[in-house]
Amino acid sequence: MKNFGLNEVKQLRPEIEEALKVLAAKYDIKLELGNCSYSSTNINWKLKVTVNNPEALNAEIVERWNKYCDIWNFKKEHLGTEFTMRGERYKILGLKNTNSKFNLSAERLTDKKHYCFIARDVAKTLGLVVEGGLWKT
Repeated sequence: MKNFGLNEVKQLRPEIEEALKVLAAKYDIKLELGNCSYSSTNINWKLKVTVNNPEALNAEIVERWNKYCDIWNFKKEHLGTEFTMRGERYKILGLKNTNSKFNLSAERLTDKKHYCFIARDVAKTLGLVVEGGLWKT
């Protein structure tokens, strides 16, 4: 290839994904090829590398929840709690980056799809309210 365009990106991606599957199996990790940007001389893909250890991932999620849940007056036991939003039932999976607007991750119970919500909105559905700028139960 002398230069890159959309056709070259589309041609290379499946081959790179196949090569990543081999590496993932070899090292027992998860490799996800994300979005890319390209010019005529280079292609930049986002690559997410994750440990293939559910216990370690769960420990990280719980640790993050326990560290930040009190910011929105959630309690540690709210992790995994079900709530209703816009007529649908969800289960709290954890907190994302605390600087993000949609910082609470949840799973819709009907189809197991993941969604992000504003933690304050979910807190209100659980009966946690804001009074005078302070959270109260």
